[in-house]
Amino acid sequence: MSLVSPPYRTAWAVNHWAPGFWYDFFRELDAAVRVTGPVTATSWWRSQSHNSEVGGDRDSQHLIGTAVDLITEEPAQLARELSRFGWISVNEGDHLHVQAWPAGVARAVGLLDALGL
Repeated sequence: MSLVSPPYRTAWAVNHWAPGFWYDFFRELDAAVRVTGPVTATSWWRSQSHNSEVGGDRDSQHLIGTAVDLITEEPAQLARELSRFGWISVNEGDHLHVQAWPAGVARAVGLLDALGL
């Protein structure tokens, strides 16, 4: 599976609402993976249509690239490492869903609406 990065407009909007987000996103994921070992990302940014196809929530942070699904042999350890940076992790059985903010925050601050999502 190839991962698709967020469109420029979406990445810009996220950085506008959360300055430095992308720098922190990659630095913190890298730091956690260095402790826990190999990780495979299976989903990052999703279009609205793809998000619907896979049963994603209407307010999914995948729509803005602030969520990622990861496969690792050590999901609990990876979740602990990411929580040190404030990331929210949910073990969904076959993968670890990791998102930047609590559910509903991107909608509540107007980010999803500003992007027409």
